[in-house]
Amino acid sequence: MGDNRIPIQRSNKFFSEEDFQLEQEFGREYMQDINMTAILYRVNKETTDTDDLYGEVKKDAIKFFPPVEIQCVATIEEAENKSYNNNGSMRHLEPGSLILDIFQQHLDELCVDVSYGDYFGYAVDETTLRFYTVVNDGKVNYDNTNTIGGYKPAYRQITCIVTDESEFTGT
Repeated sequence: MGDNRIPIQRSNKFFSEEDFQLEQEFGREYMQDINMTAILYRVNKETTDTDDLYGEVKKDAIKFFPPVEIQCVATIEEAENKSYNNNGSMRHLEPGSLILDIFQQHLDELCVDVSYGDYFGYAVDETTLRFYTVVNDGKVNYDNTNTIGGYKPAYRQITCIVTDESEFTGT
């Protein structure tokens, strides 16, 4: 394959690179205005000790890079009422997932990436920081939902599930 692997020549008549950059600026300014942030705790996969047989990690053996505060739009999904038994007894309330919309440009500026298995801390109120584990890192973001005007990807939608604080802190 030569240099023409992508032979598409986009028309800039209706939506150009300048329009794309302007839309990103608007979106990022909105994120600054709403002032939502989450704290990213990236797992250092090189220094984290893993089990030789299965490659598993004990919760107190996880090593982290320094935490990074990330601007985002955060959505906590509704909690789900589940039952351990078929007859509806032994009910428990399953906390909803945390969905984070983060501009890729912001991650690039911070020189960080989000990967499956990383952790986020999100302040649900003034005194409570809930911890979540990344179950979808949003790297496949070229669908129409994550593009601006179908032009190209601008942000990643990252899905996280609640984790017990002891899993994160190792205690």
